[in-house]
Amino acid sequence: MTDKRKKIVAAFLLITAVGCFGIMGSILVSDGGNVGQYKTEKQPTKTTNKNKKKKWRNPINWEKIQRVNPEVYAWIKVPDTVIDYPVLQSKNHDDDYYLHHNLQKKYSFAGCIYSRKDNAMDFSDDITVLYGHNMINGSMFAGIKKFSDEDFFEAHKTIYVYTTEAVYEYTIWAYCVTDDKDILSSYTKESYYNAIKKEAEQIRKVNSNSQILTLSTCGTASRTRRLLHCVLVGKHD
Repeated sequence: MTDKRKKIVAAFLLITAVGCFGIMGSILVSDGGNVGQYKTEKQPTKTTNKNKKKKWRNPINWEKIQRVNPEVYAWIKVPDTVIDYPVLQSKNHDDDYYLHHNLQKKYSFAGCIYSRKDNAMDFSDDITVLYGHNMINGSMFAGIKKFSDEDFFEAHKTIYVYTTEAVYEYTIWAYCVTDDKDILSSYTKESYYNAIKKEAEQIRKVNSNSQILTLSTCGTASRTRRLLHCVLVGKHD
């Protein structure tokens, strides 16, 4: 086999191996624009008024980002990862429209972080699932795999979800790799809670009555998913 042929075969095998749900090529999230321009601060801050009541300041410029796309309804921030993105839900297209469309609704392999229509957009469901690509360049939800490391998991406990109405504070509960069954149609809250405890590679104690937020991306093996499970601990106006 010639060197040229070997290179072609090697390239084909690499693409085949990493082709699951978005792990293909170094696609930049800036394809649809720099999402950082829609933030006024790096993360939420607490301020105290004259009555010494703590108020959380929302760091997102909602007016600016919703002029670009009114289907942006939230923003997710996972400290010490690159996960710091708007969250969308399509109203007039199929559930997975934002799998390969950017903020400007143009085709983009990297897509956006999004939820399906089965989930309410006020995070009031017992189980909410957000989806994102596992990009080879480390963008989108590729950062979820960092929580497979025990030391990283133990050192990082909190994520934030911002909406126009509130800042939602979640405790990171568990990390696991599992099959690709549809979560919302496959589980009740109780059965999901028990499945997570059984499958978790990393886990900490949480209140079992709390609402669950799951961040979902694909694993390295075919038909597997990396999941980061969080529970709601505070809603700050």
